[in-house]
Amino acid sequence: MSLVGVSTAIRLALTRLYSAVNGYGSEAVFSDTPPGRASPFGPFDGPVPGNLMIRQSSRIRRRLIRLSRAIARPVYTALLRFTPIVDDWEVIGQFPLKPIIFGSGSTRPFEYYLERTSTVDLDDLDDLASWLRGCTYTSDLAEFGTPDLWQHPVDFERRRRGDCDDHALWAWRKLIELGYSAKLVSGSRGVGHLWVMFPDHAGRTILVESTAKGTRPMYMPHEEVCEDYRPYCAVGPTLECSLYGGYLRALRERYLETGRKKIADYVP
Repeated sequence: MSLVGVSTAIRLALTRLYSAVNGYGSEAVFSDTPPGRASPFGPFDGPVPGNLMIRQSSRIRRRLIRLSRAIARPVYTALLRFTPIVDDWEVIGQFPLKPIIFGSGSTRPFEYYLERTSTVDLDDLDDLASWLRGCTYTSDLAEFGTPDLWQHPVDFERRRRGDCDDHALWAWRKLIELGYSAKLVSGSRGVGHLWVMFPDHAGRTILVESTAKGTRPMYMPHEEVCEDYRPYCAVGPTLECSLYGGYLRALRERYLETGRKKIADYVP
């Protein structure tokens, strides 16, 4: 594992300790919603103390919270400031991430989006592109009255309306069904965005801009467009999750440059 991976693993461990002591739940870090006390690992699931120990447990808990903050904040800040970032596209490592880290609308495990029977039959990549171009891009706020909601691909097939999350989820699932080792990638293209990547039969990495309409290209060689995209995390066909260097850079920008004082506002 590279230095980036080692320091990231240490930071993730510190975050898990901090989250466990504070008992915080999960919330999307890179969504359009205000940052909150978030952790992709979810809330602490430890034993609940009996009634006779509640007062003592509360005092210990408060002391542990203060101690964890005092220890974790300077270490976290130092790691975040001095960890080298070689490339936004460098895979830092694979970690057991909660789906919510992919976006505030990602509230279900990824196997959920691979369930149920698709109603659309495809023969090749041209069929996939043609079907997506016939869908309408619309925001979740306009369609559902909520800032972010991930539709199940089968529901998207019925509506044929949705945002980048819905287009990318459907493309990811159908590429897997066509036999490609596709990854669903969450990141940024100026604003929060989802796209898909897969290796083609010639061994090239193809980036799928699933929201492309009209004459805009949908399949693009990764090396030609990678500078326009910043990846944070990805999930593959076997549901393994990866973190990218772009995630580390975004954390650095959000935590250090905005002067945040609460570690849990921008934890990985």
